[in-house]
Amino acid sequence: MSTRCRITENAFHRFILVNLEQESLAWSGSRWVPVDQNGFPAGDVQVSNFETPEEAEAEAKRNGLIVDDEVRIRPYREKGA
Repeated sequence: MSTRCRITENAFHRFILVNLEQESLAWSGSRWVPVDQNGFPAGDVQVSNFETPEEAEAEAKRNGLIVDDEVRIRPYREKGA
């Protein structure tokens, strides 16, 4: 599984870490878990979410994840917007 990720804003305007190779996966704090298109968990496991991109990046570094500089932050966009 890739350790490369990007910081993505979810529908609640909080920031999550999304896997670059499988964008339907987000970081839970210990593993990658499925999320829906709004950045919400698709199952029972909660996704780590942060108030700022800097907090998300610090979490990535603590867990050995690499935040891709080219697509570092993706803002949330309403479907169809």
